Amino acid sequence: MKNLDLTGKLVFGHGGEVDMTPCIYMDSGAYEGTIKEYNIRKVKTIHVFDYLKILEYDIQEKECYGMRQGGGISSLYKATEEEIETLINMNEKNKVEHELKEAKELLESQIEWANRIMQEVESRRIRGVALLTNNEEQGWRVGYNNFNNEGGEGYIPTRATVESYNQAIDILENNK
Repeated sequence: MKNLDLTGKLVFGHGGEVDMTPCIYMDSGAYEGTIKEYNIRKVKTIHVFDYLKILEYDIQEKECYGMRQGGGISSLYKATEEEIETLINMNEKNKVEHELKEAKELLESQIEWANRIMQEVESRRIRGVALLTNNEEQGWRVGYNNFNNEGGEGYIPTRATVESYNQAIDILENNK
């Protein structure tokens, strides 16, 4: 480990909630009274890269110059402005991709739910079973529980209601 003094400089390390998230820190100098060879540094978190994948950056392949106080991966590495800018850009790109993926997955699950509701409504229509409102369904659930579970705790099926049917229609119509 190189024993550098990068006080006032931006440096690379890991932190975040579990001390494993890539971060940029401001080096605020060495702690007094610590073992000099360890070069324990005071740092202030400047940027946390929540969307970087560990194999996307290679800064830690450099030799560390010091350690930050704390657990997890606490090594600190000298980083150039270009490396920091690259990390910021990669993180932003990954964040956008992550948000798009989450939005797509949410939409897919909503469409899947809406299709299940439509199938249940069709099945109930074929069997001649009425579609109830939320309030009517709540009363049905109490009756079901009292009869099948003797008023205790047990399985009570969740069924489509008029409101969930209307919501399913909206989801399917808005996502053709």
